[in-house]
Amino acid sequence: MDGLPPWVTLEVLQGGFATGTAGAGGPLQAYETEAARSFGVPAERRALFAHCLTEPGLAWLWARLDSGHYEIGVPEEVALLTVAWLVRHGETDAALGLVADLEPFAGRLRFLPRPTGEPAPDATATVHRYTVSETVGTLTRRRPDTAVETQRGALAVWQPFGDELLVHWLRTARDGRVLERVPDADWLADGEALLGRYRLLAAEHTRGSSVRSPRRRPPLNRRRPAERVAWTGPFEGGVLVQGTWLLRGDG
Repeated sequence: MDGLPPWVTLEVLQGGFATGTAGAGGPLQAYETEAARSFGVPAERRALFAHCLTEPGLAWLWARLDSGHYEIGVPEEVALLTVAWLVRHGETDAALGLVADLEPFAGRLRFLPRPTGEPAPDATATVHRYTVSETVGTLTRRRPDTAVETQRGALAVWQPFGDELLVHWLRTARDGRVLERVPDADWLADGEALLGRYRLLAAEHTRGSSVRSPRRRPPLNRRRPAERVAWTGPFEGGVLVQGTWLLRGDG
């Protein structure tokens, strides 16, 4: 990130993709603007940061710590609370060191906690204990996730098999087109073996229908698969389409 240290939290979008921007950056949020008005300082992050290092500002932070009336959206928002906690417990040097690390970015990042009308939920209230037998029973009753198992099959079974098909077709390719070289007996025999393996795999791995879908896997789904995979029948346009499809990497 531009000019920011590695400890800064990245903004993460749905699906777990990091944007490369700071999660605690961006325009002032409503609670920051309200805090600036309440403190009597300019509506700027650096002004809020400086105020919280004063005696009134530390008192405000200590009140948040004592009451629990705050919440944290990103880790940076606990920074000033940490400074206040260190000062209260006599860890002045540690507090000053933390302030020194934060100060260069005080104008860009949110270090102020979010005030709330109620204390944060008691973390211990959400912890539950179960006996070993109860835990084993829960795990035993859990069923595989269909979507996960389908994806596992695609990655562990069908993708490697597709790679083998590609290698098979490449043996007949020239200038980006398959069957430019006439298949020999070994190629035909290997094709028959691949077809046999496909039938076994299709019978064993039944999750998901995309492998046999006409819109997803041309090499595995066309009419008369022996002609398509092993090329034991006549030349047909579909064979050329299928092999070229694999050669381009569309699978």
